[in-house]
Amino acid sequence: MIGLSLTSFFLRSCSSKMRALREIQEAGVLQTAQRSCSETNRLILIIQRQLRSIGVTYSTPKKTLEPPPLIESPYKQSSLSRVQEFINEWELQCMVMASFSLQVFLFLASGFRKRHSSRVLSVLLWLAYLSANSLAVFALGRLVIRGAGNRLALFWAPFLLLHLGGQETMTAFSMEDNALWKRHLLSLATQVPMAFYVVSKQLRGDDRQLVAPMVLVFVSGTAKYAERIWALRRAGSLAPGKSSSTSNLVSHASNDAAWDTQGYYGLLATVVEVKKETDLEAILFVAADGFKLSLHFFMDMTPSICLLPEDITEIKHALEVFKSSPSENRVHMAYKLAEINLSLIYDYLYTKFGTRHFHIVPACSAFHRMVALSLISGALGLFVRAMAGQKGHDVADLIISYVLLVGAVALETCSIFMSFISSYWAYKTTLTCQLTCPLCLHFPGAIAAMRSIARHLHPSENKGEWSEKLAQYNMIGGLSLP
Repeated sequence: MIGLSLTSFFLRSCSSKMRALREIQEAGVLQTAQRSCSETNRLILIIQRQLRSIGVTYSTPKKTLEPPPLIESPYKQSSLSRVQEFINEWELQCMVMASFSLQVFLFLASGFRKRHSSRVLSVLLWLAYLSANSLAVFALGRLVIRGAGNRLALFWAPFLLLHLGGQETMTAFSMEDNALWKRHLLSLATQVPMAFYVVSKQLRGDDRQLVAPMVLVFVSGTAKYAERIWALRRAGSLAPGKSSSTSNLVSHASNDAAWDTQGYYGLLATVVEVKKETDLEAILFVAADGFKLSLHFFMDMTPSICLLPEDITEIKHALEVFKSSPSENRVHMAYKLAEINLSLIYDYLYTKFGTRHFHIVPACSAFHRMVALSLISGALGLFVRAMAGQKGHDVADLIISYVLLVGAVALETCSIFMSFISSYWAYKTTLTCQLTCPLCLHFPGAIAAMRSIARHLHPSENKGEWSEKLAQYNMIGGLSLP
């Protein structure tokens, strides 16, 4: 009887312990519950042996206590599900806003590397330049797959083409990036059909009022991406490449070098003779006239120039006239020529407006900029009209759409202003328009206003343009033994 009482008491304690273990399992302490179940089973076997040794018969239960099944903690499962739900809900929004933020950073920070040689800035620009393209391509792919349930998310696809088109202030990070224009052309051939597929989804949906602004942004983004590829190709034609292409460039430079050299030194002598060594507009004309020479020398394509005797005499005369000018004026003109030439070369190799001003007629360039701004502004107006009185859209998605539209208009407007501030090409264009463009003769007031603005933005003593220092190589230090 004592054994049976002990057995019943023990079994009741085991059942209560198992209930406690179940509660422990529900609380998430799984390993502790399994260990306790194993210890309980061992104790049951020990007591059964002791009961048999004293002669108490006890029927062995058919089933031993089994540990609770190993299930995931409800708290752990809840946290993972919350993270997954957050990613599923805000993945597209975060990627689109990150892409836009990278474009704003590239637009604002790219101009500083023209004046500062900060390694931190260079690393940040390099990371942003590489991440911007990859993030825009990835986000566009996610919109194709998951954007069908959100009509405003479909509206964001053409803006990613705008982001792939890059900013006016930065088309390439390094000179080698210009040679990769074929890779961007392949990306254009793949990303434009994807964006068009997203636009067609909107056309098949119920909310067709967003189709018109989407088409305008799509056209602007495609044109902007194509313009970037064209700028990379034009600048990449002078980048280091195969030996055959380099030899062709050198031979082409040799053919034009004599004519360019004669014209450059002749204009230089004229400026010095009329005592305009400190006049910014006169120096700008000289620098622009010798831009091709400076670019060829900068690219290390210094051909053997075959000059006629009269050409050599004219160059010697120009150098004598330049040396006869006062020392202060001569030094000022030399440094200003170096500053303007380096600025023009930088704009040509790494920006859109430098390549555009060099290869496109100013009137066509201005028309292109106005059309691009008009398309984005028209898309903003149509979107505001489409959203007037409509409800049911998510507030966050609506805010992101307005940020993309207003940001695109602001970036396009600021890029026009930045072309006047950071580039001498715009200043040179305003000076030559009144001489070369017949249409400008009918609007002398507008040309005078633009010229005044350009002169104000580029004063003759612009201390913020550069450090007024040029690096030089010490040949004696290079030849000396350590």
